[in-house]
Amino acid sequence: MATVLIIEDEEPIANLIKMRLEEEGYSTIVSYTGAEGLKQIEKQHPEALSLDIHLPDIDGRKILEKIRSEKNNICVIVVSSDDAEKECKEKGANDFVKKPINFSKLIDSIKKGSKKEE
Repeated sequence: MATVLIIEDEEPIANLIKMRLEEEGYSTIVSYTGAEGLKQIEKQHPEALSLDIHLPDIDGRKILEKIRSEKNNICVIVVSSDDAEKECKEKGANDFVKKPINFSKLIDSIKKGSKKEE
């Protein structure tokens, strides 16, 4: 199964995403800041990314732009309370899941996006 990097600054939300994905058989890595998340992408090469927009150091949209500018085809699912779905998809997100999180949608989006990499 794929490895999913979770970039989320709110620890309870990160832990919930981690738990639900691991229940589905995914390996997970959690980063609480954008900078740490970018390091983990380089180091671990995950197949998918659950990305919050509101991070303490870097806006999640900037992370998405950086990933796509480097021609990285990682499956990026933006998870946010913002109404930014159109903007994020235009910047290259595979999908957008609005908080509170619909875990069925998140898991389906990761499955669809990470299969393209196989």
